Amino acid sequence: MALESGTRIDIYEVTGKLGEGAMGEVYRAHDTTLGRDVALKVLPDSFTADPDRLGRFQREAKVLASLNHPNIGGIYGLETSGDNQALVLELIEGPTLAERIADGPVPVEQTVAMIRQIAEALSAAHDAGVVHRDLKPANIKVRPDGTIKVLDFGLAKATEGGATGPESSDSPTMTAMSSQVGAIIGTAAYMSPEQARGELVNKQADIWALGCVCYELLTGRRAFEGRTMSDTLASVLAREADQSQLPDDTPPALEKFIKRCLEKEPANRLRDAAEGILQLNERLAEPVADVNQGTSSANYSPQQWQRPVPIALALLIALTLGAGTVWSLLRPEEPSLVRFSVIPGDTAPLNFAFLTQDLAISPDGSNIAYSGPATAAGVSQINLRPVGQFESGLLRGSEGGLSPFFSSDGEWVGFQDIASGRRLSKVSVYGGPAVALTQATSPIRGASWGSDDNIIYGTRLGPLYSVPGGGGEPAQLTELREGETSHVWPSLVPGYDVALFVIATGQTRVTGQLAALDLATREITNLGLAGVSPRYVSTGHIVYAADDGSVRAVPFDADNLNILGNPVPLLEAVVVKPTGAANFAISDNGELIYALGSAGGGAQVSVVWVDRDGREEPIDGLDAGNFESFKLSPDNTRLALDFSRERLWTYDIARGVRNPLTTEPDVSDTNPLWTPDGSRVVFSRGNSLLWMSSDGTGEIEELLSRDNASKLVPESWSPDGQYLLFMSVGGGRGTTHLEILTLDDNRSTEVFIDTERIEGNPVISPDGNWVAYHSDVSERMEVYVQRFPEGGDRQQISTNGGRAPLWSPTGTELFYRSVDGRGIVSVPIQTGDNLTAGIAETIFEGPYLASVASVRPWDLDATGQRFIMAKLGSSNEISTAPQINVALNWIEELKDRVPIP
Repeated sequence: MALESGTRIDIYEVTGKLGEGAMGEVYRAHDTTLGRDVALKVLPDSFTADPDRLGRFQREAKVLASLNHPNIGGIYGLETSGDNQALVLELIEGPTLAERIADGPVPVEQTVAMIRQIAEALSAAHDAGVVHRDLKPANIKVRPDGTIKVLDFGLAKATEGGATGPESSDSPTMTAMSSQVGAIIGTAAYMSPEQARGELVNKQADIWALGCVCYELLTGRRAFEGRTMSDTLASVLAREADQSQLPDDTPPALEKFIKRCLEKEPANRLRDAAEGILQLNERLAEPVADVNQGTSSANYSPQQWQRPVPIALALLIALTLGAGTVWSLLRPEEPSLVRFSVIPGDTAPLNFAFLTQDLAISPDGSNIAYSGPATAAGVSQINLRPVGQFESGLLRGSEGGLSPFFSSDGEWVGFQDIASGRRLSKVSVYGGPAVALTQATSPIRGASWGSDDNIIYGTRLGPLYSVPGGGGEPAQLTELREGETSHVWPSLVPGYDVALFVIATGQTRVTGQLAALDLATREITNLGLAGVSPRYVSTGHIVYAADDGSVRAVPFDADNLNILGNPVPLLEAVVVKPTGAANFAISDNGELIYALGSAGGGAQVSVVWVDRDGREEPIDGLDAGNFESFKLSPDNTRLALDFSRERLWTYDIARGVRNPLTTEPDVSDTNPLWTPDGSRVVFSRGNSLLWMSSDGTGEIEELLSRDNASKLVPESWSPDGQYLLFMSVGGGRGTTHLEILTLDDNRSTEVFIDTERIEGNPVISPDGNWVAYHSDVSERMEVYVQRFPEGGDRQQISTNGGRAPLWSPTGTELFYRSVDGRGIVSVPIQTGDNLTAGIAETIFEGPYLASVASVRPWDLDATGQRFIMAKLGSSNEISTAPQINVALNWIEELKDRVPIP
C-alpha cells in the first residue's frame, strides 16, 4: 500500500516517495524528534503476511546495523506501525554511479578515488561476514562532497559462523525481484560466473562486481553485455572483458587490478578488496621508465606503439595481409553454448506436480516460471526466476496455480487453477491480481499463447480449444475420432497458422501420436511419431519427449506439415509425467531449460503402512515399482495391485508372495477392487468391467461393456455385494459421472450422479446408506456425501479442497486427501436420519503419490488405525527438485546434432 505524505510511522512523518527498492517502496521522511530527514524502506503488504519473509526482512535490519562504516549507507532502526514494517535508513543525497556513468566515462583519477571507497566499504562488510551479492552502479551513490555510499545490502548474505538456525549466517536475507527490466539486465551484467551458474557465492562475487564497476566507470559501457539477458549471461560465462576499450591513459596498475577482479575462476581472482586497493596504490606510486627519455615518471603515458591500434589502421593492415584476415576481423563472434544450473532456494523451491508441466521460459529467454510447492494452507504457487538474477520469488497473484506458460510478448504468465484444474487464468510477470480467462469443460492439459493473442489449450479426455488472451468463451477446435481419448499439450508454430499437439489414446496414462492442426482449415495431420509435449523451433525442428524420458528432435517442414528425417535423441532422463507433460521448454531465441528425474514412465513408489501419527512401516518383500492403484482385501491379508503396463497382481502380505491375476500384459487393465467377501476381483479394461477369481484361477468374465469410448472404473461395493458403484470416464464429454451396476440376472445399470462436472472416487459407507465422493461442482475439488442408493441433496464435507474419500470401518469418520495430495484429513461423522460432519483435521502429511483422475493409491485397514500409502521413491520422487538446467545458445547445438536435409 502506498503511503501518502503526512503518514506517520512512529516518530517519522512521510514527506514524499523516493522510489522502489529491492525490498519495497522507499520514502523520504522527517524524524520529528531529532529534526533530520531519513529514508524509510517499507515492506510490501504481500511480505508482511508471510512470517518467513518478514523474518528475513528483520534479519536484514540486523545485518545492516552491523555495518557501521562511512562508505556504507547506515540504518537507524526498524519500526512497526499498524501493518507497516519499515527500515529507517540514512538519507543520502546525490546521484547513483549509474546516473553519473550515463553522462559519460569518468576520468581515471576520479575512478580510482571512487573504487578505493567502494573497496573499503566491501572490505568492512566482508570483515563482518557479509557479502553484498548485488553490487552495481545503481546501488552506489556519490554525495556532492565526493563521498561514496554503497547501498542496498538487502541481498546480502551473512557467511560467518557455523550455526544453521534461522539466525545463522547461512540464512539468506530477504530478496525481491525488481519490477524494472533494466534492473534485471543490470544485475546480470555484474554477476560473477559462479552466480550465473547458480552456485553458492562468497566475497569473491563482490570482487568480480567491483571489477565490473571499475571497468564501466572508465569506459562508460558494461564489461559484459548483450542484446538480451541470455546473451549477457553467456558473455559473463564465456567471454573476457575487452580491455582495449579502456582509455589510453589508464595506468597498467589499474588495468591489472581490473583483470585480477575479473578472473573467471574465483580461486584466481583478487582475494580481498582492501589488499587489492593496497596493491593498486603501491603500483600507481611506482615510477615507470620512459622508453624515449630513459627517465622515470610517476605518471604513466603509453607510447603510440603501445596504445590500441585505431580501427581504420587495423583494417588497412588487415587488407594488406589478405582478405582472409579481414574476414577474421569483421566476422561476428559465434555464439557459444553455455550450460549451467539454476538452484531454486528454500524460499521459492521447484516442485514436481504429478500431472502438469512444471517449467516454462519466456519467448525472449529472460524469465523462467516454475511450479512451487503447496503452502501450509494447501495452496500451490508459481515462482518466477529472471535468468539474469540469482534469486527466485513468488509470482504474486499466481497462488493456487500450476502449469505456467508465457504470452508471446513475455508480459503475462498463464496458468491453470489447481483446485478444479479447469480454470485458466493469467497474471502479469510483475505480479498483481490474477485475471480469469475461461472455465474449461475438463482439466486442462497444456496451453500455448500465440502472437495473435489467442490461447490454445488441451483438455483431459477432450479436444483442443481456443480462448482470447483477454478472456472469453472457449471455441472448440478439434473433434475426437474413434480410438482417441484426448487432444493435449498443444504448441503453436510461430509464423504459421499451425499448432502441434498430441493425439492421446490412453486414459490413466497418456500415450499418443504427434499431430499438426491447420488452424485455418481445422484439418489434422498425423506426423507418424510417437511422443508427447512437442515444441517447434525456428531452425525447422520439432523437439519432443518420448515416454522413456528422452528428448528428441526431428526436422520438420512447417509449410507442408511433413517430417523430413529420423528423430535424434538430445537429452536423457527428463521428467515426463503420466499425462504426457514433459519438463523442458525452449525460448524463441533458442534457450533450453529442463529438469531431470523420473515422474511417469518409470516413477518408482514403495507401498508402506502409515499410522495416524505419520509413522511409517515398510511392507516386507514388496519391491518398489511403478504401480498406481491398489486395494486391501476385506480380511487385510492381501493387496490387489495395478502395475502400469503390466499384469494385475495380488500380494500376500504375511507370506511376501506376489501372484499374477491376469496372465497377459494389457496396459488397459487397471483399478482392481475386491468383492465384499474377497472371493473375486473386479477390474477395468478400457470400456469394460471384468471380474475373476481372486486366486487367479478360472476364466475372466465380463460384467459390463459399453460401445462408446468411456473408460469404466470400479470404485465401491455395497456391503451386501448387491451393488457396484463405478465411474464412467470421458466418452468424448471430458467429464466423469457415477453409475450403479446391480448384480442381478439382468445386470442393469442406472445413473447415480450425472452432471456437466467431474465426480469421482465414490465409496459407499459401511452401513450402505451413504456415498462419499469428490466433485468440482464448486469450481474446486471438494468431498461430498449423498444418500445411497436414492441420491438426493449433497452435503459438503471438506472445507479447503479434497479428493478420494475413504470411510472408517465403523462409519464414524471420513478420511480424504488434501488437494496437493500430501495431507490426510479426518472428519468425524454422525449418521442416523441425517448425517452430521465435524471439524476437519489433518492427521499427517508426507511425500505420497496423489489421488488423481481414476487413480486411488491409498487404502485403510480394517482397524481404521493404519493406512496403506504409495510413497514416492528417493531417486525418482515427484516432489521437490533441486535444480533447473539451462543451456544458452542451445540452438547452435541443435543445428549441429540434427541437420536439416
